[in-house]
Amino acid sequence: MMSSQDQTVDIDEEDPEVLVVDPEDYQQSKNLEAIFKAKEEVRKIRHDTDRPENQRTQEKRNERLAIAVSYYGSELLPLIDEAIENGAIDRDMLDTPWGDLSQYIVKDGRFEHDYAKTLQSMVVYRQLRRIERELGLGINLEEETQPAQI
Repeated sequence: MMSSQDQTVDIDEEDPEVLVVDPEDYQQSKNLEAIFKAKEEVRKIRHDTDRPENQRTQEKRNERLAIAVSYYGSELLPLIDEAIENGAIDRDMLDTPWGDLSQYIVKDGRFEHDYAKTLQSMVVYRQLRRIERELGLGINLEEETQPAQI
């Protein structure tokens, strides 16, 4: 017999009368979903294989990528700030050759006044991914010393 905690209920997100048993778990799930969606948007823009026709097209693509990476960072920023405050990660993890990651995020993908170039945005993206893994939100690949058992 299933207890009330073991029951699964299908819900419609559009239904205004949804009962949330644990608001903290629900909020955490929504935050993780937002992080995942923001990361997917970066991947989508990055893997757009259309070659820019001219410099203006390339600038627009850089701008879209920079904004997408900064949005991904903005979803992680509250967790990053909390982790720094708790000593889980060092503040120097936010350093890039062009400045502080949090400033890039707050300025919507800009270092100084211009949108970041593709290389800069991808360096920031990779650093955010490292921080995400450090926070325990990403996939950790561990070397298995024993063969898998079936």
